[in-house]
Formats: sequence, structure tokens, C-alpha cells
Amino acid sequence: MAGALDTAFKAIAKQVVSDLGTALDTTITYTVNSKGSYNVAAGKQLITTTSYSDIKVPIEFIQTDQVDNRELRSAKLYITPNLIGDHQPTFQDEITLSYAGSNVTTQITDIETLKGGQVYLHTIRVRF
Repeated sequence: MAGALDTAFKAIAKQVVSDLGTALDTTITYTVNSKGSYNVAAGKQLITTTSYSDIKVPIEFIQTDQVDNRELRSAKLYITPNLIGDHQPTFQDEITLSYAGSNVTTQITDIETLKGGQVYLHTIRVRF
């Protein structure tokens, strides 16, 4: 029963994210930054990146604050695992929003993962 319920939730989340994301004129590029091997000769950790481009997801712009004469905005993004290669989001990942004719790189500030026996939705809060 629990497996069937997870499968239903996953299918519903995938359909809702697809429908709402397609209706928006905003896309994201999700970049996964993973630690690779350590290069002893260079003395540094190698980072590998994988990018998922032109993803349409629902975005909720939720807050704008004035900080030191700058505008600081917050938004929530709803992403299903299949859109980012079934990757579990981390704070080291990067999300670039493409909207209103510009690209803005964001900082991930909160990650909420909804799951039962399998993950079906990530709610990611960003600021930019």
C-alpha cells in the first residue's frame, strides 16, 4: 500500500510541476556541484559540475527586502527529482533563474524534501 501511495504522489507532483512550470515565462538552470577526487600534486579538491538547463518549474516570488541599499529577493522553487537527475539538492548546488530578460544566480537557503519510500518533490528556497 505504501509503495502504491508513493508512486501516486510522485506522479501527481511530476504532473503539477510540469503543468505549472510550463505556464510560466521563467526557466532555471540547476547546477550540481559534486566533490571529486583530491589532486595531491595541486593540493586541492576537484569539483565536478553537472548542469540541467531550461527547466520549467513553478516559482513563487515571496519576499523583497532592502538590505544596505540593495534589494534582496527570496523565492521558492518546486522541483521534482527527475528534472535534476534524481539528485538530492545540497547547499553547494547553484540555481540560475532566467526571467524578465536576465539571468540571476541564486543562493540556496533552505531545502525541504517530500518523500515516503521514495522522493517525489523538493521545495527549495533561494535568495538573490
